[in-house]
Amino acid sequence: MRHPSSSPPLSLLLAISLVAGLGIGLALAQDCGDYADTPHVMGSVNVYGARAVAVASDTGYFACGEYGFKVVDLQDPAWPQLLATLPTADYADDVAYASGHAYVADWQAGLQVFDVSDPAAPSLVRTVATGSYVFGVAIAGHYAYVADHAGLKVVDIAVPASAAIVGSVPIAGYPTRVAVQGNLACLAVGSYGIAVVDVGNAAAPALLGSLPSPGYTSDVAVEGTHAYLLGDTSGLHVIDLTTPAAPLEVGSLDLNEEFVYDRRLEVEWPYVHIAHAQGLHVIDVSTPAAPALACRVGLGIGVFAGEGAFGVAIGEGIDWVAAGIGGLQVVDLSQPTFSLQTASWTCPGWGPTDIAIQGGLAYVTHGGPGLQILDLADPDAPVLLGELATDQTAYHVALAGELALVTDNSFRFYVVDIGDPGAPALLGSLPLTDIVNGLAVHGDYAYVSVSWDGVWIVDISDPANPVHISTEWSMWMPGQIVAEYPLLYVAGWNQGLHILDVSDPQNPIVVGSDWVGGEPGGIARHSHYVYMARAGVGLQVIDVADPAAPSWVCDYVLPGDAYDMAVDGELLYVASPYTGLQVVDIAAPTAPRLIGTGATSAQPRAVALGAGRVYQAAEWGRLEIFLPQCSDESAVGTAPAACALNAFPNPFNPQTTLAFTLPAAARVELTIYDLAGRRLRSLLAGPLDAGRHSAAWDGRDAQGRALPSGLYLAALVADGQAAGQWKLALLR
Repeated sequence: MRHPSSSPPLSLLLAISLVAGLGIGLALAQDCGDYADTPHVMGSVNVYGARAVAVASDTGYFACGEYGFKVVDLQDPAWPQLLATLPTADYADDVAYASGHAYVADWQAGLQVFDVSDPAAPSLVRTVATGSYVFGVAIAGHYAYVADHAGLKVVDIAVPASAAIVGSVPIAGYPTRVAVQGNLACLAVGSYGIAVVDVGNAAAPALLGSLPSPGYTSDVAVEGTHAYLLGDTSGLHVIDLTTPAAPLEVGSLDLNEEFVYDRRLEVEWPYVHIAHAQGLHVIDVSTPAAPALACRVGLGIGVFAGEGAFGVAIGEGIDWVAAGIGGLQVVDLSQPTFSLQTASWTCPGWGPTDIAIQGGLAYVTHGGPGLQILDLADPDAPVLLGELATDQTAYHVALAGELALVTDNSFRFYVVDIGDPGAPALLGSLPLTDIVNGLAVHGDYAYVSVSWDGVWIVDISDPANPVHISTEWSMWMPGQIVAEYPLLYVAGWNQGLHILDVSDPQNPIVVGSDWVGGEPGGIARHSHYVYMARAGVGLQVIDVADPAAPSWVCDYVLPGDAYDMAVDGELLYVASPYTGLQVVDIAAPTAPRLIGTGATSAQPRAVALGAGRVYQAAEWGRLEIFLPQCSDESAVGTAPAACALNAFPNPFNPQTTLAFTLPAAARVELTIYDLAGRRLRSLLAGPLDAGRHSAAWDGRDAQGRALPSGLYLAALVADGQAAGQWKLALLR
């Protein structure tokens, strides 16, 4: 489990709180649900740099910043396909569509007009310079309304190839976005709030009124008599436009506690859809004075990419999210208020960090700091029985009968007597040398992953005097551990999976390894497969039937990283930061399938099963409680044609090997693209049998020319369906 380097301020507040405002209306007697019905990411495609999206007739049009203008086929939402890419003169920041043309706000270059009557072959037909930076564009009738730093420009687009400015009005404060309804245009004006303009006369638009708002206003949308104003850190503001000259705020919802930066919004009554730094919020505005959160969908991309979502377009039960370097993320919102979360428990300090369940009791480490023991007799209303303080924030807990083993941020290992859950008592402790990344126990021995100091084996046969008896040094930065005596399965930073034989605790030895790069997250074992998370990669499946020769099976891209995992039969529950709880069908290890997700309010670090529930420890938040997946429900869609690509080494010079597994024979195309979507080279094209396959790439294009250092994309298609993507870093 990954570990921060510092602790936040502490709090002594304890409370039980049922989740409110998330549309949770399930009867407590219900013992399972189908995560396929939850709002979740159902598809994606690499539309690198996507900042804004407009959708029409199963086609998406994207403004992609420095990466230009891109067009995507959306006929199959689960498998969108990139059709075309065109550069723009400056920075494509917004896009609108009308009558076979896309209109792109391109900063200093002005308004760019593209003919997209053939979506696969768009062409630039007009550039309209405004004399200032153009940030936003909206279409109504045969006019484009352009927000630039000088104010509002009205552009006649009756003949797109001859588009021209016909009217303008100056507006102080650097407008960036614009929305139009009827004769009113509303502009988001940075720190100045909202400006309302009468555009009834296109040649002479006139400023009617304005209203300041707290912080920086990032976007605006209009429907009916209300405008919806988005502050990047102040949340949603509902503005009554009944009197346009005197706009009035009638309601608001502060979302800043979510630690997000709100960026763009769209409205389709009764919901406002907000793209933010960690994903998507859907807000119920049916009561304008009291907007309420209907659901949140984490995209996970903010975790390793540092970006999140920038723009959103609303479809039929689907949101199309422009997610920066995360490309297009397709979100299933057919049931926006459906949730399988039943309750939550608030922990002290910065929230829960790990959880273990035994005998109807939950043992939760937290930032209080310390260990709490909760009675789960009512699984949706935990009752605090006892607690024990630690020196600093506790991050790991493992159970061995009447002992709980705990590690904390003071580099200390604690042995706790939990024979009386109401009065846990410290029996002994042991100083460590650094931060702990993983903890497991079997019998009289604890196994501790210590940063920069290998895997420690600690004898706990005398709980009052735990003794460090040996260290296995093969990994300089070991991660999480699964103990299945006499073997340990350990995830390592840039060292893949190591399998240790600890039958002789004084002399642990490495019996096998599978060397895969990347930062590890959670690890779990089921049957003869190990499931291991990698930052920015997703889920890796490794066959460990022969511990001396573990073999990579496939990678499966998840919408976000995975800090922890728990297995229940053929289901894998994944705690993913910002994305939340993810449920994956692993009945076919060569073709894992995401069923759906449960939301989170923070950063999940751990997940555990017990008392008929799934418990997710969300650091900076709460202990979140969910119903489990019903075992007779099937996963979303059909099995993928192939497991996602794996590349090693990556970064590489001069050559990398791309590998994948086909669960059945298929016609395969493996192609290298640059980040602008240009096809550079085909590595494979033709029929392949079921099984594992690989192809080498030497960093050259189809003409044999050496490509420069940079990021490239490998895309795998099997039987006409997108089956995997992989970013490759070429270093010269």
